[in-house]
Amino acid sequence: MKKFRTLLAYGDVHIPFNDFKACKILLDIIKDAKPDIIIDMGDSINASQISDYDKSVEELSGLQEELDSDFAFRNLIKKASPKSEKILLESNHLDKRLQKQKSKNHWLSDLDCMSVSSLLRLNELGWNLKREYQYSDKLIFVHGDDVAGGSTFCPINGARKLVKENSCSVVKAHSHTTGFEIHRHLNANHYAIQIGTLHDLHNASYIKHNKLSNWSQSFGVFYLADDDSHFHYVPVVVNEGTAIFNGKVYS
Repeated sequence: MKKFRTLLAYGDVHIPFNDFKACKILLDIIKDAKPDIIIDMGDSINASQISDYDKSVEELSGLQEELDSDFAFRNLIKKASPKSEKILLESNHLDKRLQKQKSKNHWLSDLDCMSVSSLLRLNELGWNLKREYQYSDKLIFVHGDDVAGGSTFCPINGARKLVKENSCSVVKAHSHTTGFEIHRHLNANHYAIQIGTLHDLHNASYIKHNKLSNWSQSFGVFYLADDDSHFHYVPVVVNEGTAIFNGKVYS
């Protein structure tokens, strides 16, 4: 009988625009599942304060509050599953915006306190920052903000593109949508998987067509075979503040 490790992947929390009910469901399932690996696929905070976009008065400050809220949320994850390996993927809302600020303000570039790991205090809670996470040679987790091909109307295109380019299964975030496709290539099945968001769907302030954005709240649980690249994927979809996992209702 095969033995499987459990991996839970979520992303795009976008504090302070996160949905508290969806985050509670995530924490409750982490507590019950006790995954061996937890992957935060990026964009945990919104960080609009350091973006180049036009900002409202309210968006000019508040970055420290977002960082503190992120730390508090990660601390709850640690308490829910203290032994899990924890990985945060680089993404665009903090990592790339911070790098852009450093390129324009060179005095920031060599300050240890201005690294993403330091700002989010990752070491204190046992998180490792990575560009991507790869399981064996068949499954890659990536935020995916630099992948062309996605769109509001068919956002899984980006994950599909990576599958075809790399001949492996890909789990992608960033598009705030949920998707699953199977592709047959080189006599093997490869999976394009799109992980949704934990953003409050009723507070999508920077989407031009809020009602047509196709955003969805979801995360995923993966069962990874120890002896080969075989895995099973179970999507967890949060619908109006409720989700079902392993036959149990979470709300």
